[in-house]
Amino acid sequence: MALEREATRRLRLAVLLLLATASCSLVSVEEQLPPATLELLARWRSLEDPADLAGVRVEVTAAGPTQAYTASDFMGSQTEPFPVPDTGQATVAVQVRQGGETVAQGSVSWYLRGPGWTWELHIARGRRVSHLYAEAEDCNENECPENTRLRCSLVHGSFCRGAWRFAVREDAARFEDESLWLWLRGVPHDPCPEGVLCD
Repeated sequence: MALEREATRRLRLAVLLLLATASCSLVSVEEQLPPATLELLARWRSLEDPADLAGVRVEVTAAGPTQAYTASDFMGSQTEPFPVPDTGQATVAVQVRQGGETVAQGSVSWYLRGPGWTWELHIARGRRVSHLYAEAEDCNENECPENTRLRCSLVHGSFCRGAWRFAVREDAARFEDESLWLWLRGVPHDPCPEGVLCD
């Protein structure tokens, strides 16, 4: 009799362990990270100005067909976030047309870091992007060769991945050193604790 009770107890314990394991597996499936996304942002006033970004065209290539956007697609200054692959490389090409001609263009590429990441590409036209204060080791911000990746200074926090400058054609520039700026920000699903600087 005692042996039967012990066998029954062990069987119940085994069933409970099996149920607990299955429950944990279900939780882990539910807690899977969301897909990585990309969002394009620009100041809405610049998108209405023919001498600014009203003639912008953006092409995004990550996986599958290239996606194209124009100024009218930036609702409330940004596009809706759309999924991008978790791995591989993303490329964004930006072209600005003015008076029917291309006056500035550039592209940036970066490696995607996994699921759960939110990527933002900020697009601006001006002498400098005032909130960037980007730094480069060997040149001043507006004297750097085109397509130079500028380091982000600490003022951007730990999620700025770099900024790139592309000159606006001289005869279309509104002022000296006017440039097309692309600034990339990448935020992991579980960002660093407050006050901790990490990549």
